[in-house]
Amino acid sequence: MRESDYFKRLNDIVYEKLYPRFRQAAINLIVDATSSKEHGDLTGNTITSFTAGVYKDGSLYNVINVMDVTGIDTPTRTKLSNDMGIVTVERYDDRELVTVDTSTMVATDKKYGFDTARSFLMGYSPKFSKGWSIVVTTGTEYSEFIEEVRKLNVLTETFLWSDKILKGVF
Repeated sequence: MRESDYFKRLNDIVYEKLYPRFRQAAINLIVDATSSKEHGDLTGNTITSFTAGVYKDGSLYNVINVMDVTGIDTPTRTKLSNDMGIVTVERYDDRELVTVDTSTMVATDKKYGFDTARSFLMGYSPKFSKGWSIVVTTGTEYSEFIEEVRKLNVLTETFLWSDKILKGVF
């Protein structure tokens, strides 16, 4: 066996052992984020946009969305934005119809949150170009608003507890 073939095979073996662990770690982080959230779900775009990107050597290798691993419902509609006026929507969390004045909301791209999360991860460049990394995100522009203004957890607690969440995987 040539030296280059040996290193390629060695790399393949390492990948076969490591990737399933990184995938499981990403799933554990997503599940924790979903279960520890403190906000309600008007359209369902925040909860359905919890998404993890697994990167290998600086390149996106896989994208895992909460809907792929938990079976939760899709959002009731695309994201609301501050320029839509007064609208009636079916709430994601209880399926009740409510009227909402969007002028007090954050500006959004008016897409589905999971699409925005995927786009973000596809354009993201990890700090390290060698090895494996996981990035967890939401696809809603108002996640930061929920945490900073309303003082409710979206992803912060998952980040703070990530060492304990990942302990059983590695």
